[in-house]
Amino acid sequence: STENPDVRVTVSTRDITVGELAHATEFFATGTAAEVVPVARV
Repeated sequence: STENPDVRVTVSTRDITVGELAHATEFFATGTAAEVVPVARV
């Protein structure tokens, strides 16, 4: 990853459970084709 000292964002990468997904208020999905995409509905 690239670090920018002017941007302060905590990032973590981990698997999530179905329960966490069901209770999430927002999240983003990433991939090679779409880069970073907000997920509106599951």
